[in-house]
Amino acid sequence: MNRASDSSKTLVLPELIVGSLVLLTLLIELCFVPLDVESIKAHAFINPLHLLLALLVWVQCGMLTVQLVQTLLQHDRPARSTLLQFGLSALCSVTMAGTVFMLIPPGFCWLSLGLSLVSGFMSAFGLSALIGDRLMRPSTARRSSGSSVLIYFCFMIGLVLISALILISPGACSAPVSFIDACFMCASAASNTGLTTVNVADNFTWLGRTVLLIDFEIGAMGIMTFTYFVLLMVGRRLATRDSMTVSSILDHDEVSTVPALIRTVICVTLLIELIGAVGLYFSWLGNPVVPQDTARLIGFAIFHSVSAFCNSGLTLFPDNMATSGMAEAYVSQGVLMLMAFSGMLGFGVYLECLTRMKRRMSHRRNPLRWSTHAWLVTRVTLIITLVGTIILALLGIFEPNSQNQGIAETCWDALWNNVGRCCGTDRSNLEDYGPVYKITLVVLMFIGGNPAGTGGGVYAPVFAICVMEVCRVLRGERDLTLYSRCIARATVDKAVVTVVLGFMWVTGSTMIIMLLEPQFAAGPNGFLDTTFLVTSAFGTSGYSYFDISDFSTVSKLFLSVTMIFGRLGMFTTMLLFIKPRDPSPIRYPETKLPLT
Repeated sequence: MNRASDSSKTLVLPELIVGSLVLLTLLIELCFVPLDVESIKAHAFINPLHLLLALLVWVQCGMLTVQLVQTLLQHDRPARSTLLQFGLSALCSVTMAGTVFMLIPPGFCWLSLGLSLVSGFMSAFGLSALIGDRLMRPSTARRSSGSSVLIYFCFMIGLVLISALILISPGACSAPVSFIDACFMCASAASNTGLTTVNVADNFTWLGRTVLLIDFEIGAMGIMTFTYFVLLMVGRRLATRDSMTVSSILDHDEVSTVPALIRTVICVTLLIELIGAVGLYFSWLGNPVVPQDTARLIGFAIFHSVSAFCNSGLTLFPDNMATSGMAEAYVSQGVLMLMAFSGMLGFGVYLECLTRMKRRMSHRRNPLRWSTHAWLVTRVTLIITLVGTIILALLGIFEPNSQNQGIAETCWDALWNNVGRCCGTDRSNLEDYGPVYKITLVVLMFIGGNPAGTGGGVYAPVFAICVMEVCRVLRGERDLTLYSRCIARATVDKAVVTVVLGFMWVTGSTMIIMLLEPQFAAGPNGFLDTTFLVTSAFGTSGYSYFDISDFSTVSKLFLSVTMIFGRLGMFTTMLLFIKPRDPSPIRYPETKLPLT
């Protein structure tokens, strides 16, 4: 509960404006002023723009200090969000003053810039929420599911456009990148796909790579989840409609616990990514392909750990994991596979595991029963992983192909390609495999990951429900039962519609790309290659064995939309165009039609 006095609240809006100006000034400096290790060592970063940034940081810190003092004078307890913002701003002000006046080593400039970025983001989100509350106050409190989807879609488009503008700046790219390619790269990162039109390692500086990392981190957590987390950090409360939106995204029933749920999702994500980064750091020690200076090695480990967990498929190696020296790094590949599998499994399973652990630690005699969702997700994911790996391994061994690998290497490649069906990081040249192998990968990419996870596709539980529904109809059973539970008819209908819409979108998109890119479609395996590409985009997989950098602007934009729709889900996407109707009280007599 925020008990700040009314007098301190008068400084909230000016402080948010100043904090947003800090973010804007920082982005301008990063995009247009060259910052590297040598320039920072020579104090070349101290320029009028940096001095303006320092001044804004000090002003913001002063405003937060006044708010905190006024709250204490009123004998009120400061909110945790106020203390957090004050701590960030104070530390940023101290490091900024130390570097500007050369009182501390210039390397602390990176710390001050990072703190300024975090503080500025929090202020910008707080200002956006404040403006949004003022604008939406006269509107009705009821928000339809279609409007929530529209907000999510607009957030995604806004993230892509803002990130693309940063990517084309001189500070973010080491080689010229067109705005369309920048939009494509940002859409690929935000949707956790991994398709690329430019090489990340060769074309982007540390700033460009950081922008892509932020994009696929936000895309994996969910833009709405990330936004609400930042709003909670700045002391904003979630409206009931917002809590219902997040609970729907994370497949959670208790709306009252959504704030704690959001914090848990963020903490679990960061913890898993930290563990993965540590594993990659030690597995890459001594590997000549990876820079061995401590700072860059840590950066490589963090980037690839986050990329793997988010199933984004982007790497900093010229030929992904097929790069000479990385294709033989089996320990790091095992870490990356575990990270990709962890992200694909879904937050819902982790949250249920944490709930059961808490109940056991509190010595409750009756721990919660595993939900049908967790039961279905874990079993279907393991079955698809096992069966898919066996099929790919057999095809890799017995189907004629151009691969020159042993049996063990082929089996390892099959496991990598199956687990990475949502990640899309190439370990070998997929073009060398036979057509049946590629068709199997198309099916796996179409199935994808799990709800509330970082993967895409129609989702494994949805596909499993459709298969079980077919079996139910063939057996003539009345209800679809699973784990001593009857699956709701609405759930089954939604699963069938999701698969049908996904199949229709992939089919239609394949034909559109073949019309837009006749030279690509006229290749020896044009239809299969186009289907593979479109399914990779729709399933947010990122697998690709062809160069799409010379595609037309329309094709790149269409694939970008496909990636975003694939991340949203086709059923959710259709709510943008079709408004759900209330059930009609009139029920007409049934009739039968001949189907055979």
